[in-house]
Amino acid sequence: MPDEARSYLHRRGVSPDDIVQHQIGWLPEPEVVGGWSREFYRWQARALPNAIIFPIYSVLGTVIGLQTRRLDEKRYEKFLAGPSDLFPPVFGLPQALPDIWRTEQVVLVEGVFDYFAVRRYTPNVLATLTASIPTSVRRFLRRYVQRTLVLLDMDEAGRAGVDLLIREHLPVFAPSYRAHDPGDLVAEGFGGDLATLVTSAKFPYSVPWEIEQ
Repeated sequence: MPDEARSYLHRRGVSPDDIVQHQIGWLPEPEVVGGWSREFYRWQARALPNAIIFPIYSVLGTVIGLQTRRLDEKRYEKFLAGPSDLFPPVFGLPQALPDIWRTEQVVLVEGVFDYFAVRRYTPNVLATLTASIPTSVRRFLRRYVQRTLVLLDMDEAGRAGVDLLIREHLPVFAPSYRAHDPGDLVAEGFGGDLATLVTSAKFPYSVPWEIEQ
């Protein structure tokens, strides 16, 4: 990975240990490895050149997709190797699963850099990579999670995502905060606000958000 990409990740709150643990990669130009599907061939042409690569893993620990972030423009691209209703296509699943199983709690954010911002305060965080929460993610929450703190982006799409979770009667708490997203909250100097949201959130009926200090 070039220094330019490492510097960018550092500015966005991603440490060298994070890069290794999450297997974050870099590809300057597409390289054909084995056989590519037609869908992947079309996708990689616009997504991979000079891009940081964030792998998406299934609950079984296999790579099921990629999200890329170009350095030359603010653009994210996502590719899934299978149907999104089979496994929840979220970033950070292998890292979060042990604490999700233990606590039955999760923090949902939208973007990968929001994920790293929240992960400073709790390990059981997942990035949905979209505000329109996929069916497989909602099914995962319904089956395995008792309490969900939702910190999607503070925009119309984020509010629609929260409304979807509420309509399905999932136990969620979705507070407002003074930035577009959790990553911006940290970048704008309000990291303390984010820490408070994560560590002292209250769920419906005043059920406390339990988190190890």
